[in-house]
Amino acid sequence: MKMQPLINNEMRQQAVLLHPLLAGMERGAALSLIKTGNLLEAKKGETFLKSGEKRRGIHLVIEGKAEVYVERESGRQEVLELIESGEVVGLSSIDQLLSEKEVPSIVEVKAAETCWLFFIEFQNLKPHLPQLKDYLLKITARRLQDVYHSLSHQLKLGERFPGTITIFERVGDLIQRPAVTIDVSSSISEAAQRLAREKVGALVVVDGERLAGLLTERDLVRFVAEEPLKLHSEVSSVMNPKPPTINSEAYYYEGLAQLLSGSSKYMPVLHRGNVSGVITLQDCMRHSNEGALLSFSEVEDFSYPLEKISELSRRLSTFLWRSGTPVIQSLELMTSLHDRIYKRVLRQAETEAKEKPAGGYCFYLMGSAGRREQYFLSDQDHFLLFEKKEDRHYYSAFAQRAADLLEKAGFKKCEGNMMASNEQWRGDLGQWEERLRKWAVHADEDTLLMAHNFFSYRLLKGTPALHNSFERMIENHLEKGRIFLYRLSQSISPVPELQGSIRSFLGMSRKDINLKKEILFPFHHSLQVLHLVHGGKSGSVTEKIEYLREEQVISKDFQEELLQAAGYLFKLLIHYKYTHPDSKEMSLHALSTIQKEKLYYAVKKMKEFQKMVQSHFSI
Repeated sequence: MKMQPLINNEMRQQAVLLHPLLAGMERGAALSLIKTGNLLEAKKGETFLKSGEKRRGIHLVIEGKAEVYVERESGRQEVLELIESGEVVGLSSIDQLLSEKEVPSIVEVKAAETCWLFFIEFQNLKPHLPQLKDYLLKITARRLQDVYHSLSHQLKLGERFPGTITIFERVGDLIQRPAVTIDVSSSISEAAQRLAREKVGALVVVDGERLAGLLTERDLVRFVAEEPLKLHSEVSSVMNPKPPTINSEAYYYEGLAQLLSGSSKYMPVLHRGNVSGVITLQDCMRHSNEGALLSFSEVEDFSYPLEKISELSRRLSTFLWRSGTPVIQSLELMTSLHDRIYKRVLRQAETEAKEKPAGGYCFYLMGSAGRREQYFLSDQDHFLLFEKKEDRHYYSAFAQRAADLLEKAGFKKCEGNMMASNEQWRGDLGQWEERLRKWAVHADEDTLLMAHNFFSYRLLKGTPALHNSFERMIENHLEKGRIFLYRLSQSISPVPELQGSIRSFLGMSRKDINLKKEILFPFHHSLQVLHLVHGGKSGSVTEKIEYLREEQVISKDFQEELLQAAGYLFKLLIHYKYTHPDSKEMSLHALSTIQKEKLYYAVKKMKEFQKMVQSHFSI
């Protein structure tokens, strides 16, 4: 494990001071304690605490995540707990600090991702115990409560769903049988015979021991239908040469999210670089702890009642929240479900239409759905682009029917009427070009609000050529009208200025905050504008921040800080929605000390980012 002198890294020194354990101390005492500790870096997968060892102190998690696990006799690692940044590794050994009895630990701890840890020995911690006892008591009590809740939940699941797995189960444990392989030089005829003989839906194509591609039944059927006389061709002509893969040590929820967000139902699993098997969407659903996932793919079938979809969405979101699935994967899973619902509705609207259009269309999502953050069923935000002017009456009826069906599925109609059923939010390419020109010329409060929502767009379904023409039009428009981006930047509400420490911000002068309106919306709009300035198009928050780093607009360190801040705010928002379902504003008094400290850090980073965006235009 790599050790660094803390004084050489001011940013991490500040992060250490913001850790809840130290943030509650007097600054002088905290700085004194910091001088006795060590800043450590643990690479992903590195075990930094082993079973059987006597613990000498505690580790404060400054960045990253660590997992506590036990190793079975079979060698399989069973994850007991994930410890995130702002938390403490070593609470189970805290009795050594009080009783001075050394007891070997029975668990091991390793970095789930690259971690920065601050190690403090018990002997250095003990003089400060009077200042820390309240925090240690509170965090230990909370951890104990979490353990009881988890045990209770697992016992209930064991009764209801025998043989189910936990959310921390490994992907490798889902494999039902070894991978069925075929050489890359084999013929399509041989592949068809092997699929039938082995009774599998996909073959792993190999070149020696190297993964060369994946061939599914669907690939084979499509090829034979198009080229019935070419069964002697090699499988390389029809296989997917770059199939999505996943490591056998990845978590169950990561595999599920990847399968749901991809176009294939099969995914090769790699163990030390070699294919150890293939998992399917059905494997993940079969092992799911909740029945919610069993209906996931059924929503695409017209026979599945639209009225049941909102309950399905609620059950899945509740399962992800209760199981502790990380927020990024949770958002991916919920987005995948909601996208399937949208696509099913569009297909249903197409099927119900009495006539056929002359040209194609593109259907776009905006707002939280456009940013891939629609964790809960919320208002509809979408617009429509169609190819042929003569189809305007067809797409008027089509968009209205789609909006009605979505409302039936649980997506409320937008109060601001920003939906394709409104003629202001649909049109051909020329109409959209004129619409953008008017927004730029008449940049008042209403048009700028519409523009902010518009630029959060994401293509859900449509003709690729039409979509490419649409994005070229937007790009040309923005190149000619840079002043419009300046006006957009000036219309963004400022992220709250946090004076000094979290204590002044959370004092009696401020009791509530609207997390979405006051913090997340200004951040989203600032990110969106800077992304557009540097030639970006659509994308999620993660994709936009990654794009800015690749363009060297922000540093890698700042990228990680922004992602961490955004991830925490999403997590806090979801948590508060469940614990306070009837409240739109978040009561700051209802947050724990740790939550307040993390909120302060996240808001501070978003304020820094917004200032950077404003400085770009001031220059």
